[in-house]
Amino acid sequence: MTRPDRHHPGPPRFIHADERLVDPIFVDGHHGLDRDNLAPTVAGTPRRDPDPYDTDAFSWSLVDRPEDSEAVVEFAPTPYDEATQYDHGDHHTAEFQPDVPGTYVFELDAPDGTHRQTVRVLPAATPRAPAAARG
Repeated sequence: MTRPDRHHPGPPRFIHADERLVDPIFVDGHHGLDRDNLAPTVAGTPRRDPDPYDTDAFSWSLVDRPEDSEAVVEFAPTPYDEATQYDHGDHHTAEFQPDVPGTYVFELDAPDGTHRQTVRVLPAATPRAPAAARG
């Protein structure tokens, strides 16, 4: 049985304004290998060498953002000044760097329809003082 929303990117996400959704695995292993980007769910049983989706199978767009935001959907940005990110060219996943706190809504056009992904951006995190300094 196939779920009608098998490519839905998931529940709302929450990040701080000084964070970004980026995939460092395409940069190098020194910055971590955790994937943290906007991505469709790929239903079924994972395989070592899955058949690739066509380049135009998925399309991301930013459909709503805070009034004072100029943020956009990004594909293969350079997350670290000293490294260029590899761009595999199919753009099935997207990356995002918010510029102001607020609610951002993305749309994913997928083979099974259009899905929305909400990202709520909180003000930048402030570092906590060490316990000894709080006295």
